[in-house]
Amino acid sequence: MVMKNKLKENRFKIRWEEESSSLYIKDVYSNIRSISVNVRIVFESAVLATPVVKEYSRALTPHDRLFLYYDCLNPDCTGRGFNLTNILRTSIERKQSIQDTLFCDGKEDWKYLHASGCSCMTKLFYKIEPEFI
Repeated sequence: MVMKNKLKENRFKIRWEEESSSLYIKDVYSNIRSISVNVRIVFESAVLATPVVKEYSRALTPHDRLFLYYDCLNPDCTGRGFNLTNILRTSIERKQSIQDTLFCDGKEDWKYLHASGCSCMTKLFYKIEPEFI
């Protein structure tokens, strides 16, 4: 339990440092008007009767940081969540919308941390649409 809490605490600290040290969108991409981000996260588990689904929509402005992250919906997941920062950068640099699916990189529960199976079944569907000046 102590190791689990330390790992979670360390991951939170790293994520906070990444976000707080990231540049503002306007400092890297001066021609951005806004960026539409739509995300749907689906957490499926063998112990749940129905999947847990969350949807998020946000409009990033040039005054937002160039950082985009969502937590996994599985409260017992060993993974690191979903960091979409590089995908956000790619969408802006290519000047095109990007739509795809990411799969959680963790295990279903901490008891499976070193096991070969029992991967977390959480999926993140995203669409990022930059709008330029």
